[in-house]
Amino acid sequence: MATFLKKKNNAKSNLLNPVTQGDSVIVVRDSSLFPATGDFIITIWNKNQIPDPSDDSSMEILKVTSVAGQIFTVTRGQEGTIAISHNPGCAVELLFTVGQLEELETEINLLNFSASGENHWDRNSGSDTIVPFIANSNLDIGSGNITTTGTGSFDALTLTGDTSVISSAYVIDIKPSGSTAVYLNFSVIDYKPYIGIIGTGYLRITSDNANTVGLEVYEDASNWGSWEFSKQFNEFIITSSHAISLTPNNDQSDYLLFSTANNVPRMTSVGSCNLELFAEGGTVILGGTSGTNNETLTFDFETTANQVDIGTGTGVDLVKFDGMRVLIQSSSSGQTAHTSADDMVLESSGNTAYTILSGTGNTGAIVFGDMNDNWVGSITYNHTGDHLSFATNDIGYRFTMDSSGNCIVRGSTTGGGYHILWASGAATFNEQGASVDIRMEGSTITELFFLDGSADTVCIGGSLNTGRFNVSGTTFINDKLMFTQVDENEYIDSLTDGYLDLGATTDVRINNNLDVIGIQKYENAFTFTLDADASTDVVTFPTAFGGGVTPVVICTPPYQSSFWVTGISNTGFTFNVGTTNGYAQTINCIVMETS
Repeated sequence: MATFLKKKNNAKSNLLNPVTQGDSVIVVRDSSLFPATGDFIITIWNKNQIPDPSDDSSMEILKVTSVAGQIFTVTRGQEGTIAISHNPGCAVELLFTVGQLEELETEINLLNFSASGENHWDRNSGSDTIVPFIANSNLDIGSGNITTTGTGSFDALTLTGDTSVISSAYVIDIKPSGSTAVYLNFSVIDYKPYIGIIGTGYLRITSDNANTVGLEVYEDASNWGSWEFSKQFNEFIITSSHAISLTPNNDQSDYLLFSTANNVPRMTSVGSCNLELFAEGGTVILGGTSGTNNETLTFDFETTANQVDIGTGTGVDLVKFDGMRVLIQSSSSGQTAHTSADDMVLESSGNTAYTILSGTGNTGAIVFGDMNDNWVGSITYNHTGDHLSFATNDIGYRFTMDSSGNCIVRGSTTGGGYHILWASGAATFNEQGASVDIRMEGSTITELFFLDGSADTVCIGGSLNTGRFNVSGTTFINDKLMFTQVDENEYIDSLTDGYLDLGATTDVRINNNLDVIGIQKYENAFTFTLDADASTDVVTFPTAFGGGVTPVVICTPPYQSSFWVTGISNTGFTFNVGTTNGYAQTINCIVMETS
């Protein structure tokens, strides 16, 4: 009996090492899918870039004569191909070739048909060897059947030739395993081939390939599609050389289109339709690989209006970000929000603003609350009165700025409040015409600073008329020192108690008749030393006054209770003491021009 080349379904691998033109041995990554011994035919080509070997000019057919693990001993350049070099990773597969078909045809032509009165297959006498039926023309059964019987019946029907056809004027049933209840029904309906599944609801396709089992629709290398189950990754895969359309309900105008753009998968709703996602469980989850939650989920909304609208639907009027922080970013500012203030962040490398738009006559607000009260404070703009208000502790409008520039502070929700007015660059408290009092309290004094709005009076250190400083036209200090104005000059009267400390930059004038010092202009401020036990000292001014000017001299000796000044001129004076104290002392002196 003839010995044929060995064959095995789905036998494929890749080159582990490079192959040169003269090599007679090749090494594959995995030889387990190939026949364990020779001889068999393999094909090597660059499948990664050229899926169809017939399109690869570097394709080579080889004959494997022996197998030793991953090492194949080969005869190069079979069936009209040329021995050339191949790179690691090139496909090595056992494909059906013309040479194998020619081998079969040669052996069939050597056999004879056994004539025993009818066309049939018969066994050799006393042998289990099956004698195949050979016909050089069509086999026309007419209305009869081809039936095989007995334990030696053939288990395969092989048709060879340029065109092999099984044809019938009626439906063709294929009933494997002798089943009459479950079988396949082949027919043509509406000019379309039809496969019916009789007796069950499934058509099961299996494969002994270790990696996949599938079904492919193939036009050519550029036009094909497949359905397969990956045994390696436990996934059902739909693959196509082009985009994949899903057209439910036979709606040819509105459907889903799956494609890739720049290596990014894309799902598009085609037609004048929306794309809706529904979850009967109530939640639509968008996540990363295997739920690791360590991926960045980015939404790139491309719309004609350059905006995203989240509209209200039946029972939907709230967008909730549960357990999430929100970052609205037009561009990076170069900074990261503080961890205590990053729940919602607006970010931009330029100007950044948050807008609240309200209806005419209505209000817009930012509201603050806690677990006990959902409104304990707010910042509110009222469009009716055009004023901005701050509220705290459930009391509205604690502080308000109105459209006239007034600032109003209130202690309660009622009453006119206390006004602070900024106008023409000046800051005005308790604007003119109001009679509201303003009081500042100290630790022990209730009215440390008190403004009586009705009396137009300011008091320091006590209530009105008993304070240390009262302002009402004329100014008093503790009822002992009075400031008043005469002829546009400020005067100090009633120098009867205490001391008056005048700095070096203060100018005064003394009117002896009125017992008044008029603030005017300093000429000199200096010190001189009184010698020990001296009762008089002649003092010369550092700078003399002009001719005819008699200045006023004020001296403050630290250790004298009795002293006087005589002989005042425009160049100096004489200082006199009542009792000497036996040591030198420094005298402070102020000299002023009189009017």
